[in-house]
Amino acid sequence: MGLMLLGGCTQNEGFWGPVLEVSPPNSVMGRYDVTLSTGRLLSKPELENEEVEVDVIALTNKKYCQDKWFEYDLTSYFDASGNALRDNSPVWRATFNSEEHKQTLTADNPIWSIWESTDATHLVIIADGESEEDSRRLVIPLDRSRWIEDDIEIRLMGSGLVLRTRRLPPWPGQPSEKFKS
Repeated sequence: MGLMLLGGCTQNEGFWGPVLEVSPPNSVMGRYDVTLSTGRLLSKPELENEEVEVDVIALTNKKYCQDKWFEYDLTSYFDASGNALRDNSPVWRATFNSEEHKQTLTADNPIWSIWESTDATHLVIIADGESEEDSRRLVIPLDRSRWIEDDIEIRLMGSGLVLRTRRLPPWPGQPSEKFKS
């Protein structure tokens, strides 16, 4: 199956970025129970006293492009002294250690109301850590037609973030042509 496209950050707005998955016209944003887990990652002896932070935020494609979330330096994003992009965004945060292996952003969490008010189209999950930058950033559609259930599971592995929940394929007739480079 080919890569499904939504539209990246357009040249007209002065930004080029990754292409996000398409949602059908008039799609409805869903609320989900999003469970983040580390599995046995932090129970390794060398990581016993380590903590890993994971942020979850819902954004529109336009906001994702304007703020350049797709290329933002994650070391600077997780700077202990603060970061304007992180500190000024409605973010749900989870912190994991060797004792805390699983946390869930529930569908009834008030932050979903904030995200709905912005007409968010995608969920952006960003993890602190030592993995490659691209593997620490995961973007998934919030479109109700793309998910079988209301539960989404994401696991933080040594190689980065991994979506464990199966998504539905895009609707029939979804555009799949690639944008000009």
